[in-house]
Amino acid sequence: MMFFKYTVLFFIFSFCALIGNLISKKYKDRVNELKSFKEIFSILESKIKFTYEPLGDIFAEIPLLIKGESVNNIFIETKSNLKKYDFKKSWCEAIDKNINRLNLKVDDINTIKSFGNMLRENWFTRAIKWNKFTYKFFR
Repeated sequence: MMFFKYTVLFFIFSFCALIGNLISKKYKDRVNELKSFKEIFSILESKIKFTYEPLGDIFAEIPLLIKGESVNNIFIETKSNLKKYDFKKSWCEAIDKNINRLNLKVDDINTIKSFGNMLRENWFTRAIKWNKFTYKFFR
């Protein structure tokens, strides 16, 4: 009888440890994905400020620079969608398509989706300033 009790206790303890490891892995993956996004946004910011490369080229380079398959899939999808849609729609569609692969919370996803608006506005603002500069220069 004691052997049965210890066996059951061992299985209960093992099951609880397994559940704890699965839950902690989800949070660990969330932190790693957020760090990947932070690094990617830093790369995007510097490439947009200093190289003036098109977004499609930048989005093609990012999966080569960053590890993390779930995060890289978003940028690959966005690059392929840029041919059909504007940036905001292709960004949101790529996130919606890969949302099941990410371990992010709803607030994180909404914040990342808002990046589409921010980049689009900054991109157009910069383009407008560049156009004004070239207009004055060629005038």
